[in-house]
Amino acid sequence: MLDKEGSHSTYKKLSKHDDWNNWSFVNKIVDVMKNSKGCVKCKLIEASQIYGDELMFIPYLISAIAKDCSLMVTFRKLVGDFSESSGHNHIFRTNYGYYLVNIGIFDLYPKPLYTIQKHYKRNKDIFKAFKKEK
Repeated sequence: MLDKEGSHSTYKKLSKHDDWNNWSFVNKIVDVMKNSKGCVKCKLIEASQIYGDELMFIPYLISAIAKDCSLMVTFRKLVGDFSESSGHNHIFRTNYGYYLVNIGIFDLYPKPLYTIQKHYKRNKDIFKAFKKEK
């Protein structure tokens, strides 16, 4: 939902600023978010007013992180009877017994600005290949 413009228009905006460092926005975002509470989107809007255009790519890059992350779901069968009022949020009852469920999220690494160019080129190649198939 954060990537509202797509790689094409985002790349066009980025191509006007080829002198930017691929990672400098990360420190700026950390500075803005450090010790802040409340609406993250509001903080990013405030930060873009302070730091300028470079932070306009943050929504795209955050969506790239979300699309690239890994989820791990583990299930462990439990022996015994666990009532639903026992206060265990991660225990689920099924027809086959009770299971402890854990969910982990991995690979939440920041993406450099050149990710936008990489996605633009990849999507362009996909469209080109699709046109050849027809």
